[in-house]
Amino acid sequence: MINTYLRVQLLSDTAKMPVRANPEDAGLDVFTPKDVIVKAQSDLLIPLDIRVEFPKGFALITQEKSGISTKKKLDIGAKIIDSNYRGNCHVHLFNNSDIDAEFKCGEKIAQLLLVPIWCGNPIKVENIDTNTSRGEGGFGSTGNI
Repeated sequence: MINTYLRVQLLSDTAKMPVRANPEDAGLDVFTPKDVIVKAQSDLLIPLDIRVEFPKGFALITQEKSGISTKKKLDIGAKIIDSNYRGNCHVHLFNNSDIDAEFKCGEKIAQLLLVPIWCGNPIKVENIDTNTSRGEGGFGSTGNI
C-alpha cells in the first residue's frame, strides 16, 4: 500500500485549508480566497491560493459540490491535478445559467478527491477479446437508458 498523504501550502492570507464537512465524506471542500463572480453563460478560472503535494500513483480530482452546482447550475472543467504539479491550484467553473454566480471570500466552491490512478502504459495489440457479457454493446445496450 502506498503511503497516502496530502500536503497543502497556503499561498495567501485568505487561503483556507481544504476540509471535510463530515469525517466520512469523500471530498475535501475548497474555498475561494477572494470575492468572485462567474458571469452568466460564462466560465472563470479561480485560483484557490493553495499548492499541494501528494504521492505518485494518485491524482487530485476537482469536482462540483452537489448543492452548489445544482442550485447555481455550475459545472467544473480542467478537473485533474497531477502529482507532479506544484503551482497554484484552480477551480474552473462554468456557469450554465442566465444569472451571475457570486461567491464571497471564504465560501465553498468545489471539492477535491484524492484517488489512486493507474500509471502504466497502454499495450498495442492486434485484437481485443469481445466475447464478454456485454461485448460490443454501446449506449443503452444494458437496458438502462
